[in-house]
Amino acid sequence: MRLTWTIVGLLTIITMGTAWWRWLGGPAMDMHSEVCRKLVAVQVLQEAESNILSRHEKLQVEYASCKAEIELLKSRTMAHENEGQFLKWIDEQANFHSLTIRDYRPGQRQVQGDYETRSVQLTTSGSYESICNFLSQVRSGPRMLRVTSIELMPRDQAGENCSCTLYLLLFSQAVPTHAKPTGVSNAT
Repeated sequence: MRLTWTIVGLLTIITMGTAWWRWLGGPAMDMHSEVCRKLVAVQVLQEAESNILSRHEKLQVEYASCKAEIELLKSRTMAHENEGQFLKWIDEQANFHSLTIRDYRPGQRQVQGDYETRSVQLTTSGSYESICNFLSQVRSGPRMLRVTSIELMPRDQAGENCSCTLYLLLFSQAVPTHAKPTGVSNAT
């Protein structure tokens, strides 16, 4: 009988120990491991904090720069094309860079995505250096444009006087299709 009570007592102790471990000890150890893992992660973040803050500041500066560039590009796409104003600006730049505008030919308008484009052919003459300076100025001018082709031909033996034909696409904001007049209906 004593042996039976000893065996029952041992089985009870083993059962109680297993139950305690399963419902209290094991979860407590798992929670302890999770807390330790999170503590290590927090320590890693604390060690990297200055690097993260530095990177954040650099990204904020980069974001502000990109935002300013986008605003500049938006300002260069006029809501409505003012070709006379652009031609006046081109003429001023050509005079400033000692170039002579020999021909200005506007082409067809087309819609490309959110923009309307107008092709322009511009023929100038002057020194190679003047043409390069003029092109640099046109690139950063008040209108968004794309130079699609350049034809450069020397007009003298030394190459001091050149003729340059530029093919440009001028961009302006497209008028939404719902805002365009559709014409007069032919109701009978």
